[in-house]
Amino acid sequence: MKKKKRLTTRKEPIQKRSLELRKSILEAATYILKQEGAHAFNTNRVAERAGVNIASLYQYYPNKESILFHLYEIEWSDTWGCLSQILKDKKLKPKEKLHDLIWSFFESEMAEADLRSALKQTEFLFKDSKEFKKIKEEAFKELFVFFSEFDQRASPDKILFKTQFIIRLITTFAEDATSSEKDVENLKRQSEIIYSMVSSYLET
Repeated sequence: MKKKKRLTTRKEPIQKRSLELRKSILEAATYILKQEGAHAFNTNRVAERAGVNIASLYQYYPNKESILFHLYEIEWSDTWGCLSQILKDKKLKPKEKLHDLIWSFFESEMAEADLRSALKQTEFLFKDSKEFKKIKEEAFKELFVFFSEFDQRASPDKILFKTQFIIRLITTFAEDATSSEKDVENLKRQSEIIYSMVSSYLET
């Protein structure tokens, strides 16, 4: 049985010098992913780009998978932070939240399209890990509760299906649209169409 790669960092930097070293590693990793692609990504290349020796890199990251997963965590934290804030806004009605959620996700995908696309290519390295699944499950639970608000008489199985379908629809479409379309107004129009479709579907 193939041994699973460790995804957690070896230690958290505390001192200023350590924080700057890890920042350099992450910046180098981001550069390689965006400019050279996932195929060129390895720990030696990252260390070289960051201007640190490989031993220093391994103080924080045991392998390339742990670097990639940390980058994914950072990107997801930024995205979900915005989405979760919308979900918790008590001043917004469910449809208003849905509208803002969809456009906010489009914006997040548009902001770092190159990096997100490259990270997507590396997702197979950690998508079966418990750490990755935990991130996805926590978001899924919040969205399941939110989508339940549109039809409180619906069975859990029906809401489960709708939640899975809507997440797949929005993420797939937004990822594809933002990778090829750079005009913000066109993306807004596409976001509005997706909102209209999802809003109608949730009420059926």
